[in-house]
Amino acid sequence: MKEVNNASPVFAIDNGDLVYSGRINEWVDLMGVWHWKVPLFVSPGNHEYQGEGKNIYHYLFGPSEDFAFSLGNFTYVFLDDVDRGYTLPPRSGPSLRRS
Repeated sequence: MKEVNNASPVFAIDNGDLVYSGRINEWVDLMGVWHWKVPLFVSPGNHEYQGEGKNIYHYLFGPSEDFAFSLGNFTYVFLDDVDRGYTLPPRSGPSLRRS
């Protein structure tokens, strides 16, 4: 994280498994060391959804909905596949193809 902050990127991405088992103490530890100086986009992994982890994740980051944004020539797509049994949303294939 320190290296990312020092590089001064436009934003950072964390694509899940922020904690190991979703226990509250792991979230407390994570929040104690997370000090981002850039916008951070997150999506949940299966570890966030263990135990009470899903509720804690939603409390900290809001609903884990699929979303995307474009910046320059790139489109960044975030999909929460954990709740869907690790599958893509229906009819996502055509919409994710390169235009």
